[in-house]
Amino acid sequence: TVAVNHDPVESSIAPIPELPLAVPEGGEGPDTVQGQLARLWPVAFAIVAVLFAEWLLARRRVGVARRQWRAAQALRVAVGVCVVLVLVNPGFSRATDTVGVVFLVDASDSLGPAGRSEATRYVGSALESRPEGDLAGVVVFGRDARLETLVDDDPSFSGLTVQVDATGTDLAAALRLGAAAAPGEARKRLVLVSDGRATTGDTLDEARRLAADGIPVDVVVVDPPRGTDLAVESIEVPPLARDGDRVEVVVRVESPATTPARVELSRDGTLIGTQEVRLEPGSNEIAFSDVADSGGVLRYQAEVFGLADAVNANNRGFAAVPVAGATKVLVVDGGGASDVADLAAALESGGLLVEQVSVDAVPGVDTLVQYASVVLVNVDARDLSDPQVTALVAAVRDLGRGMVVLGGSHAYALGGYRDHPIEEVLPVVSEILDPLRRQTVAEVLAIDTSGSMGACHCAEDGGANGLAGDNRIDGGVKKTSIAQNAAARAINALAATDEIGVISVNNRAEWVIDLQTRPGQDVIDDGLSRLEPDGPTNVEGTFMTAAEQLRTSQANLKHIIFFSDGFTEPFHLAALEADAASLREEGITVSVVATGEGAAEDLRDIAAAGGGRFYPGQDLSQIPDLIVQEAILASRNFVNEGDFLPTVTSGAATVTGLTAAPPLAGYIATTAKPTARVDLRIGPDQDPLLSSWQVGLGRVSTWTSDSGERWGSAWVGWDGGPDFWAGVVKDTFPTASDGGGVIATIEGDQLRLRVEGTTPWPDDAQASIRVAGPDGDGVDVPLERTDGSTFAAAIPIDEAGTYAIGATVTVGGDTVWSGVGLTNRSYPAEYAPRPVGDDVLAQIAGATGGRVDPVESSIFDPVDTVAGQRRVDLGPWFLWAAVLLWPLAVAVSRLAWRRGALAVGAEKAQGTVAQLRERLPKFGEPDPLAGDSPSTQALRPPAAPDSPPARPASPGPVVERRPETQAPRRPAPPQRPAPPRRPTEEASTVEELLRRKRGG
Repeated sequence: TVAVNHDPVESSIAPIPELPLAVPEGGEGPDTVQGQLARLWPVAFAIVAVLFAEWLLARRRVGVARRQWRAAQALRVAVGVCVVLVLVNPGFSRATDTVGVVFLVDASDSLGPAGRSEATRYVGSALESRPEGDLAGVVVFGRDARLETLVDDDPSFSGLTVQVDATGTDLAAALRLGAAAAPGEARKRLVLVSDGRATTGDTLDEARRLAADGIPVDVVVVDPPRGTDLAVESIEVPPLARDGDRVEVVVRVESPATTPARVELSRDGTLIGTQEVRLEPGSNEIAFSDVADSGGVLRYQAEVFGLADAVNANNRGFAAVPVAGATKVLVVDGGGASDVADLAAALESGGLLVEQVSVDAVPGVDTLVQYASVVLVNVDARDLSDPQVTALVAAVRDLGRGMVVLGGSHAYALGGYRDHPIEEVLPVVSEILDPLRRQTVAEVLAIDTSGSMGACHCAEDGGANGLAGDNRIDGGVKKTSIAQNAAARAINALAATDEIGVISVNNRAEWVIDLQTRPGQDVIDDGLSRLEPDGPTNVEGTFMTAAEQLRTSQANLKHIIFFSDGFTEPFHLAALEADAASLREEGITVSVVATGEGAAEDLRDIAAAGGGRFYPGQDLSQIPDLIVQEAILASRNFVNEGDFLPTVTSGAATVTGLTAAPPLAGYIATTAKPTARVDLRIGPDQDPLLSSWQVGLGRVSTWTSDSGERWGSAWVGWDGGPDFWAGVVKDTFPTASDGGGVIATIEGDQLRLRVEGTTPWPDDAQASIRVAGPDGDGVDVPLERTDGSTFAAAIPIDEAGTYAIGATVTVGGDTVWSGVGLTNRSYPAEYAPRPVGDDVLAQIAGATGGRVDPVESSIFDPVDTVAGQRRVDLGPWFLWAAVLLWPLAVAVSRLAWRRGALAVGAEKAQGTVAQLRERLPKFGEPDPLAGDSPSTQALRPPAAPDSPPARPASPGPVVERRPETQAPRRPAPPQRPAPPRRPTEEASTVEELLRRKRGG
């Protein structure tokens, strides 16, 4: 999986998740109480807000008695209290008798297949006897520990499937993981199934911690049959030899029984002796003899062969003997130029023995120790592998070897030294730290975003999976994504006053970030997000598009960085080369970063025409660093050319006799570190030319010009050159090592160290040792004086490989002796012939109150375990109470439970009918608010007999009618007077009646 963001590109395979070895007790993690409260508080506030809103609504529409309203309010308060209690989550603990067992199964190589099979059988048998309800889980361990099955009431275990590092045994790590995986609500028990042969970790200290926590550890000792196992126990050699000395080599072979065997001894891959021997039980010594016939290091390998051997990993042993001969210097050629040969000749003329190698041939630390100093000539730091860098740093810092670094077109700032591990041991930094010397710069990043930039095939031959037009691989990282990452880092590496712009190039050049002073992050993110691979590649006009805005800039330096795979038509690249040459005449330079494929050589020509630098980009993971470096180089004047005469600035022996010297034609600007000694300075700004300092046990010097390739040829051919260069290199040599020796031996898991003098050391002498392990990490070891001529110490080790030891003896702060030693651990301690560690396992069981070799059926017995505590949370109950009380509170505040809901409804209905009767006119009566019309008169019924006669509409004869006899009318029942109507209600009623009449 390759993740590309604003950090360096990283490629990794996601590891199998592991359970943490310690459970946090506090903090604000998602699984802590604080974390749960942090998640629930927003929910609680939302609930309270809803409660408050509902209360306001109910309060505005109160229609119940006051006592009932108060009861509703009390219910709402109860709901709020329940919500708060849900957040607090109160509860109580109660003891449980459930047993939780975690099996710790050893899967290291010391058990072998038979031992692992026996351990698996034991665990499976114990799980079959697990009572219903009890919990169990399985942890597998070797050099590390991982969960095989989670702790569960129904564990599924069919064998060891999780992969662990089987080259070691860390019982302490297994105990930690088992304790972390054990369930807190059960009676905890760990069952350790192992041979007890721990190779790392403090097992007993971890056992004491478990005892304090009340967790017993039962141990099951696994001791499978091993057969005949022959092993090279050690190789004894002298700590130092000289040319012509006889070297006695003693090979110790461990055998469990009497058996014939053959022992062979080789030196540097050449067989020098064979012996047929009969081995007896225990340790056997087989002696060989050799002659130190050359300077350097004698590397021996011993191997034992038997009729039957159970373990082959421990059949070889290694040892190394430094040979004191003529002083040798290793010269590393970083550029393959002829000036390296001239420098080597000058050093030899100065009396030094020189060996010359290329960058890819820089040896390991066990070989570097034979050289008094290493000279790096124009070496690009990116060309050194990580192991080579580790070896160089260890040889200087830990073993006291010297180093001289000479400049050139691939060194210091031009060679990626900035923030590189190599720079840590140099007396200078590859940066111009004086802000007054920094010039303003306007840079344009022109990034190819055509379809061919979609993914990387990384083919060795530059082809694209065999097809000239297809350079993609499924799952490959987009090269434009790499460019996004690189562009973001390059922008941030510039000063705030610098100008930057970004152009996307596919079928045309388009600005995604206009040229401007360093923009804000939002502008950067928005612009770079538009860099997506799509379309054909037409790079013509790219540089001219960039130049349009660069010409308007007032910056001192104007530069274009072009990033592309070169997959386009050749005539496009030819046009681009012509544009680069034209812009160079205007003062606009061009550098090119390629992707290691496509038309790489044509892209190189473009950079040459533009007066910039070309980066092949073979390793895509380096491209962000390359673009950042190029952005920094373009904003500094690192390269200074002209005629410069150095200035002597110290009284060091290397320059005291330097009264006359030829001029230098150029140098790389650097800045001296505060504790560095600057012997020569150069240039108008007095930059350091020759500097040195002490780093660890070694001494390092830097020369910021070159050795003759371009700037310093006059110094190499100068008559005083041999003495000068020899003096510079000799100044880094370690102190003479006559008069003592470093003795380093490995016994079991201990590295034993001694510094022995041929005569007693002065009373106030102090000794110090620094050990560089196989991983390159150095550690300072305190020494105790055991007698007048000996200092001694011992440290634990667990890695196989070469251990390099550098020792110094000082008197009154001055170094009076220094020496180096080498020793080897031929194979990991896991394969060493050792007995079963049943005593260690018994100590673990005794410290924790556990049992030794319990039967499978008793594993889940709760005896000697501490009762688990199960917490009963009341939060869910309060949540249900809040859910039930809330609707009840709403009902009580809305419904009048005093007379019943039907009574309330009937009363309201009667009041409404009475009001309508009072407001509506009787049938046949004129509407007091509306006049008559023909239609209404026609519809009006005849007047009642007791009503007065109607007045005729016009004069006419009067007809007298006799009154008719009428039945007496029943008096109308008294009616409850209607409540007075508000004007608005009367108006609305009248309007409604008028509307109905008009519409009728």
